[in-house]
Amino acid sequence: MKPIPIRRMRFLTALLSTLLLLAGSVFAYPLLNAAPAAASTDANKDSDANKNEVSITLDEVTPWIDDKGTLTVRGTISNTTKKAVEKPSLSLQMSTRKLDSESRLDSWKQGQAQHRTVADLEHDGTEAREKAKKDDDSDSDDDSGSTLDTSFEDTIDPGTTAEFTFRVPADDLDLSKSSPVSSWGPRGLAVQLGDETGLRASALGFTTWYPDPEFDQTKISVLAPVTLPGHSEGGLIPSDRLDAAIAEGGSLDTIAKLLKHKELALAVDPRVIASFEAAIAEPPAADAPEETEEPSAGKGDETQSPPVGAPENDDADSSAAELESAEEQRKRLGSWYQDFVEEAQKHTVVALPYGDPDLSALRGTKIDRLSTFAQKQREIVKDVFPDARTDIAWPVAGSATKNGLRALKKSGNSTAIISDAQQPSITGIHDDAHSQTTITDDGESTIDTLISDTKLTDMSAEAIADDNPAGALSELVAESAVIQSEAPYRTRSLFVPLPRAAASANWEQTVEELSSAPWIAPTGVDEILDSGS
Repeated sequence: MKPIPIRRMRFLTALLSTLLLLAGSVFAYPLLNAAPAAASTDANKDSDANKNEVSITLDEVTPWIDDKGTLTVRGTISNTTKKAVEKPSLSLQMSTRKLDSESRLDSWKQGQAQHRTVADLEHDGTEAREKAKKDDDSDSDDDSGSTLDTSFEDTIDPGTTAEFTFRVPADDLDLSKSSPVSSWGPRGLAVQLGDETGLRASALGFTTWYPDPEFDQTKISVLAPVTLPGHSEGGLIPSDRLDAAIAEGGSLDTIAKLLKHKELALAVDPRVIASFEAAIAEPPAADAPEETEEPSAGKGDETQSPPVGAPENDDADSSAAELESAEEQRKRLGSWYQDFVEEAQKHTVVALPYGDPDLSALRGTKIDRLSTFAQKQREIVKDVFPDARTDIAWPVAGSATKNGLRALKKSGNSTAIISDAQQPSITGIHDDAHSQTTITDDGESTIDTLISDTKLTDMSAEAIADDNPAGALSELVAESAVIQSEAPYRTRSLFVPLPRAAASANWEQTVEELSSAPWIAPTGVDEILDSGS
């Protein structure tokens, strides 16, 4: 692994120290960091609304099931009222028709008019199963393998929660196997809790019936940003923050776990690379003279900049324990970084501009040179990943304009990532991600475009942001099945970028669910770009 030249690092730090103060909110990450605040407000409203309600959250939903599988729906009932739920009934409902269009998926969420019961407490609960075992009636034809296990009996007390798990074998779902192509597809699910007063709570999900139909798979390419948004002095991420990010459950630890998906592409922020390089650099020997450099013509800004990552505290004042802790941290960061680079080299790497700023917000401003600077620093990523793509621009969603794309191409970008909201499909269905768009009025000049599928992208983001993502993930998989149903005998390549923020807990599960469905073929970004547009 080739280290980043020290002159570039010093110049980088000096320039960023000044320009970051001027740039303000033009960087993409303050906007992203603002989102949780809005979400928190909505969550508080929901929390207030749920204080006097009985509610159900889903913790697990089998996203797809074949003829040998078992549908599992697991969740939690919360009674936040002041009264007990007496003699509760609990059932799992399934739609009576397949939901093979987006309108049908939406219809199920609005109202579950056409459904049937596939398991309930009365027939499949623990007491019902025990009673069936004691029944010596040889005429009994109830050989159902469906089960419902609950942590409650006759009452759900106020202020308590209760858990439940439905398990229904494929044979008990009464879904057709004889015509796989016509019978496969998403089914709506609803867990319903009732008592003598009627329906008290419900939770919705989806599962996709897959009796091994034969058709072409839909190719999906996922792009995961490798970035750590947030302000820091000098433009580099502090070592302590890097250390927290690589710890179990941290954002960079999540990225490392995603690398098992071989076709996953990475969008790497040079700031992350530069910060690691600075953090793991060998500290100067205690008795070594301070390094000085003679200024050279035209490079005063480089040579007079302070060393990257130089600690502000005096080592002489540090205790032995602090020095030992700092050295252990440096080695820990170095070990993680080396492993990450080794694994990431097996993936398509797209270099982001330094700090991942909103380039369109910079253009035409007094600090527009930061746009040029940030794009040039993509070479930092190429120093570590020689095959990294430094010619792919990723404007903030919805910000791409003809003038903006023309400026991106002029600055060396051959491809721009935009959404299908800005470049919609002309076929009326979800279409191939690789295309071209004109960037001049005469139509003579074009730029390649990598078009993100807005539906899958937004649903992925919603699942990632959800504290209880099981239902949202099942809907994401169902949506991918709907897309497959649009053109089952035509291979299409779709593109799904993950949220442009630090990785969070649900990223791993989202990528896993979207990649493991049998009608989906995980595909690299390079393969999509190499295909015809």
